[in-house]
Amino acid sequence: MSDDDSPMTDMTVLVEYRPLDGEPREIRVTGEQLHARACIVGSSCSGDVLVDAGHVHTTTGERSAPLGWAVVAHPECLADES
Repeated sequence: MSDDDSPMTDMTVLVEYRPLDGEPREIRVTGEQLHARACIVGSSCSGDVLVDAGHVHTTTGERSAPLGWAVVAHPECLADES
């Protein structure tokens, strides 16, 4: 199975997004966004440069701590969001 055929490509997951600036909020992300290979802010944006944009946290089950993932965004997308 190639990376393009990965089941995570089309699936989204509900996470808590904790941006560098602003309040935490729940959003849906793709596998590409979760693994910091795509902009966390927008799905239709473009550009080559991605910068740190905070973290998302996924649930891991009852009585366990959430798992944190570093995420990235285009600088323009972050500026539009603030």
